[in-house]
Amino acid sequence: MKRASALARAMWPGLKLGWIPIALAILAHVPGRRVYAANESLHGRPGWQFFCAGLCGDLLYVGPPVLVAFLLPTAIGTALARRRASEAPEHRRIGHVATMALTSALLVAAWMFSVGAIESKLERGLYPTYLETKVALASSSFVVGSLPTLLLDRYWKTSLLVLVASTTILVFQGRRVHRDVRSHAAVAGFALSGLLLLGADAEIVRLGRIVFPRTGSYAETRSPIENVALGRFPFPNHTPITDGMRLLFASRPYGAEDKREGVRALGYPETSADRLIAFEGDEPCTSEHPLARPLDRIGASERGSAADGLLDDLEALSGALFAKRDEPIIVWQVAMESFRADDIHALQPLAPAELTPVMTRLYDDREHTIAFRRAFQGGFRTAQSLSSLHCGIGSLPFNIAVARDLGHFPLRCLPDVLSDGGFQTRAFYASDLAYDSMLDFFRYHGVEGTQAADMPPGLPIGSWRGVSDRALYAQALAHASTGRGSMYEFVLTLSGHSPFSIPTDMPSEVLARAQQACRKSLSAKEDDCSRLAVMAYADHALGEFLENLEASPVARRSIVVVSADHATSEMFLWPGSAEERGRAHVPYLMIVPRALAATAARPDDVSPLVARLRDRAASQVVSLMDSPSLVTALLSSTHELRSIPDAWRFHTYGGQATSPSFALGSVGAGRARVWGTDSAAFVFSVDGDGTVTAQSEKNHAFSGAAELDTLNASLRGPAAFLGSFAKGYLGRCEHAAMAKLRMPTAIR
Repeated sequence: MKRASALARAMWPGLKLGWIPIALAILAHVPGRRVYAANESLHGRPGWQFFCAGLCGDLLYVGPPVLVAFLLPTAIGTALARRRASEAPEHRRIGHVATMALTSALLVAAWMFSVGAIESKLERGLYPTYLETKVALASSSFVVGSLPTLLLDRYWKTSLLVLVASTTILVFQGRRVHRDVRSHAAVAGFALSGLLLLGADAEIVRLGRIVFPRTGSYAETRSPIENVALGRFPFPNHTPITDGMRLLFASRPYGAEDKREGVRALGYPETSADRLIAFEGDEPCTSEHPLARPLDRIGASERGSAADGLLDDLEALSGALFAKRDEPIIVWQVAMESFRADDIHALQPLAPAELTPVMTRLYDDREHTIAFRRAFQGGFRTAQSLSSLHCGIGSLPFNIAVARDLGHFPLRCLPDVLSDGGFQTRAFYASDLAYDSMLDFFRYHGVEGTQAADMPPGLPIGSWRGVSDRALYAQALAHASTGRGSMYEFVLTLSGHSPFSIPTDMPSEVLARAQQACRKSLSAKEDDCSRLAVMAYADHALGEFLENLEASPVARRSIVVVSADHATSEMFLWPGSAEERGRAHVPYLMIVPRALAATAARPDDVSPLVARLRDRAASQVVSLMDSPSLVTALLSSTHELRSIPDAWRFHTYGGQATSPSFALGSVGAGRARVWGTDSAAFVFSVDGDGTVTAQSEKNHAFSGAAELDTLNASLRGPAAFLGSFAKGYLGRCEHAAMAKLRMPTAIR
């Protein structure tokens, strides 16, 4: 009894201090969790439950290494001090310095990662995955450009308080540990106290919904580290992600009806499922591509969609503009970063008109702009947007993007078709095209890339320290003006991306307009005003580009397609806005420059056709996954597309409103005109009246093979499609498939 009492007395100094590493680990996550809880409370959910549950989840993963950072130096210092009594104070001081250094590094890393992960969740509805983190950290421009996120208005004040509190605790710890923790028993007591607190935390996390009943699934509050560092991928070391995902889907058994449901949901004919299944067997790799659809809408197989009248009129406009005209064509396709419709007055009357005057003017232009008022995004990230705008496949299970996650995915996409027509295809991006494997995707489809490193030094900069929108448009226009032949110029802007850094070439009058608009919101914070400022800038930059294009010699042979790449889940600022719609609604426009209309093959027919198309576009629901079909219809009478030989007059675009084969099984069955994953990762569908229905279950990122069993039911068909394609055509015929993408003369 005396021994036990003596041991307890010896351990007591350490037991009293074991709370310190736990408190510090919690404090590091307070800024991010406070912001996330406040965001959830805006949606009628209990913010305090999300705050506490989130901190418990974070502590589960960050607490142990912080505790070890305290224990190891202290234990080593104590052991050395006991062996060399004459140098005891020096050894304890060294142990204290090592503890401070290790702990501070861990806490700063935890704070940075927590804020970055919460910001990602606010924008996209999901924590970043391992793949996204790996790609981001490999891009120096992304890392440097994203650092201002850590000091956004919604984080820095709380972070400052946390810094003061953490510093106070560390100073207190240094004095008390140096004085009280002098023995192995005291170190053991310190460890025991910390472990007991961690054990209690683990039990709270295990109970989850019992302790915090209104926080939803554990995925809503768990530590983002679990998503990233401890993701349960079915392949070793997280490295062969592309091959691993292919093998995962290829090894998964699905029934034929699941595969048919999948091809219908992506807009392919039901016969495509039979072709995919045939390639799982012994179908020769030299056979026709299993997803081939005719380039020409002549046969009944490519008619019957809700958008047939729209496509007919686009083809008629193509004839009026380009029939019997041999002058080379320039197709401009602009995808604007995070440019959601909810902040555009022409699409959301509650938004201030002064914020996006260019968009308002374009939507009011009845003579030269086909303005879609019911267009919706294809996926919640730029990677899915690229897949949508070029290949017609956006939303897939686990937010997979064919442009990023599955390697060289053999589809005959819009750039492949245009290359066969003689177009030079090029993509312009303000930063590093290696991000999200964009460069690989473009090269695979024959598209040359121009990124920040290829542009002159000293250009104005915006988000991520990438080239600003105005400078990017100028570079693209300069390239087209000096080029020869037909061109497809894809421009992917960046200035609208978080952390919403004001571009260095922001006009003062545009900034003033944005500030005026922000004051009209009763809920806007400083960060929201920064986002509105870059949105106003993006609108101005687009208008400037269109004016410069109209004044240039290439306007007479240019056609322009403009859309957002996706919406954003940043706070909705205009009371009365429908959030389910706002998370997915985007602008989409087709612009006929005045100079092109004046030199058209049949100029008198252009204006009536544009007016008729505007009327159709006002009510026609479309998705960005329909964009390849829409662009192809608009170019159908060009010399370039008419010159493609019969053997190559096919594509593999997916589609929704523009596909006669589209049908959705599980989401809005029978009513859905389009579907997708919105900017908060919810699966949504849109009916013919433009009403958006969002499911309560998100399209979660992949973390384990078991999730294929618990997958959102609406995504099972697309998962079966991927499984059949990966097992058959992709798995057996990958090398031969390259020869089916473009004519041999077009393959570079």
